[in-house]
Amino acid sequence: MKKIILCSLLIFTIVFSNFAEVKKPADFTTENIESGLNDFTFSLIKTAPSTVSHQNMWASGYIGQLLDLPPHLGGGVSFGMAQLKTDGLATVFKEMGLTYDVKNLFLPTLTFDARIGGLLIPFDLGVHGMMIKNPLEFNIQETVFSIDYGTVGADVRIPLIKEEGALPNLSIGAGYAYSKGNAGINVKEGTACVSAGYESQILQATLQLSKKILIVEPFVGLRGTLSSNKRNWSWNYDGTKALDAKALESLGEEGQALLKETKTFDSGDWSGFAFNKEDPNYTAQIFAGIGIDFLFIAQGTLNVSYDLVNQIWAGGLSLRVKF
Repeated sequence: MKKIILCSLLIFTIVFSNFAEVKKPADFTTENIESGLNDFTFSLIKTAPSTVSHQNMWASGYIGQLLDLPPHLGGGVSFGMAQLKTDGLATVFKEMGLTYDVKNLFLPTLTFDARIGGLLIPFDLGVHGMMIKNPLEFNIQETVFSIDYGTVGADVRIPLIKEEGALPNLSIGAGYAYSKGNAGINVKEGTACVSAGYESQILQATLQLSKKILIVEPFVGLRGTLSSNKRNWSWNYDGTKALDAKALESLGEEGQALLKETKTFDSGDWSGFAFNKEDPNYTAQIFAGIGIDFLFIAQGTLNVSYDLVNQIWAGGLSLRVKF
């Protein structure tokens, strides 16, 4: 293992000396890369409920019955962002000899949603989904970072108080969402590659209060979530890609083998919905926002939320047609 580390460090020096600070041999440990990837996959899992929180967020706590005149239903598109903490990712970059000072990223979402009023008994049902198939990419010192992910979900809300006169809408709700994503790091044309992925099943319980005043509809609420998760990561290093043909020939097969290493991890089964205090799979969020009606059947909604457990901000802006 020590030979691999020392040889790897030699190649890291060759590859990164032109654009990054090179670490001392005593500082380089593959264990730190694995620890950073563990932290980062947990960050992905903790951000998932916040990416879901602003999807299908309607200003009204309850939209009414489908069989009313006019019937109550609608749908549209929303754009949002959720904070992703990258301390673990910074650890991975540091072990690869790269300077990375960004502590947070904001993951964008582009969601299509619809909501329809209930039949016979008072409730409304919402569905939403989004998928970013083409990875979002950016460069850090000749290193490409990419991420792709998607979600799908549904929720139902039941009014405790229906808006009438001075009374507001007050509803309770429950929902389910599935979220999956993967982040990748490609250093110097494949000299080092890292992949980190997650899957989350998210249960939600919501309390929402709203009150319409002319064309403006402010709202506020609380949301609790509980998740069952999977996560995986892998990394590999191939120092031979930094050498020319003559250097490769002089090393031979055994020497080249010392410049390569691969590690993988897969959590396997779902973690389950039991409360986990060490790496919390639960959140408590507060959210608020405002909806503004225009053109008689359209509404724009702005919302923001804060995860009290993981200290994560998220928010969204939607445009919908509603009846």
